[in-house]
Amino acid sequence: MKITFTSTACGLLLLAMVSSGCVRFSIYLPDSAFEAVKPEEKPAEPKSPARDLTNAMTEELKLEPGQQGRIHEILYATLQKARAARTLYADNPMAMNTALRHINADSERQLRQALSLAQYQQYMVGRQRIQARMQAKAAPAPTAPITQ
Repeated sequence: MKITFTSTACGLLLLAMVSSGCVRFSIYLPDSAFEAVKPEEKPAEPKSPARDLTNAMTEELKLEPGQQGRIHEILYATLQKARAARTLYADNPMAMNTALRHINADSERQLRQALSLAQYQQYMVGRQRIQARMQAKAAPAPTAPITQ
């Protein structure tokens, strides 16, 4: 059975990876395992999970324009690496999880460097709020049950 992910699902997975704090683990893949996985060129369309998450973080953390660009680059590259890892390790869930944790740890490190100390602390406290905001945008509005 092959599972395909929509861009919204990938965005939510990216957000879950970034916000879950899955950076503590003892098995890392060597950096050479990711050298062949290069992020694709940025899409022409402005709407993407990485862009949506960047916009949510901009509102929540009051990012400066330079930070917005850097955060978007980090999130977009993370999403592309996660997609590549899912494809590469589709038949090996343990290797896929290890790869995704490695990607998450690298993304978290880059975010820590791109944000000020105060912004990063606010991000750590508010990432569940950001995640909820992203899920609310991605999920269709609930409909009222039909009663007769």
